[in-house]
Amino acid sequence: MAACLDGNKQLSRMRLTQHQLPGGLEFLPEELRYLYWDRYPLNYLPLKCCTKYLVELHMPRSNLTDLWNGDEALGNLKLLNLSNSLELTRVPDLSRFPNLEVLRLSECRSLIEIPSSIGELKCLKEINLMRCSKLHSIPQSICNLKSLTLLRMSDCLNVTELPENIGDLEFLETLDILDSGIKVIPSSINQLENLVSLKCEGCKGLTLPPLTGLSCLQDMELGNRGILDIPGSLGLLVSLRSLSLIENNFESIPASIKQLSLNCFTYLVARDSNVYQSFHHA
Repeated sequence: MAACLDGNKQLSRMRLTQHQLPGGLEFLPEELRYLYWDRYPLNYLPLKCCTKYLVELHMPRSNLTDLWNGDEALGNLKLLNLSNSLELTRVPDLSRFPNLEVLRLSECRSLIEIPSSIGELKCLKEINLMRCSKLHSIPQSICNLKSLTLLRMSDCLNVTELPENIGDLEFLETLDILDSGIKVIPSSINQLENLVSLKCEGCKGLTLPPLTGLSCLQDMELGNRGILDIPGSLGLLVSLRSLSLIENNFESIPASIKQLSLNCFTYLVARDSNVYQSFHHA
């Protein structure tokens, strides 16, 4: 039987588990600003939720299939965490959350798509789609997110390409596509002047463009049989401090990599003796 807490209108924070209210809530307090509900038991949030003041909504490991089936807008919501909600198949029209800054959907293994309305979230800074194994694409509209600093989509095996205009994410600092199905990095990546970390390990058969930008890149992971060839322009990454080439089958690497050691390059990970030999004798 669903519980009702609407009488406590001044309650601003709630932290619950499935075992405390196994039937879910029919109403939420009107002044609620923070809700953390681990293992939420129902398939969607009740229609009569009073959520206009909600700032953070955490529902990890929930039984949600859809966040809700109404037209509610959360104009003050800044963080939405539905991670590990294994039955979640879709997220609502994201334009209902105009001030959203953090979107966490990691390990939502039934999630099929991200709505194109994500491109309307001008305040969005972080997206985590790690291990969304049924996700098949990333909408092109994501390139409209001028505030985005982190995009994590490791282990998204059915995502085979990045948006062509990913270079439009001018404030992006971390791009994590570890063990994903992505085969090509668009050349527009060179426009990412603030990119600090690029993680591509395990992307089998990955092709990299010439690296002519990326002046802030410090950490680059290209291991686990990820790439076929290393661009000769690798030595132009003047800020690079850490490079992983582990478990690749290169016969050699470009002579330009020697330039990295002159740029205070400090950390090389490679088990292949040919890679070490190329680095020390280039």
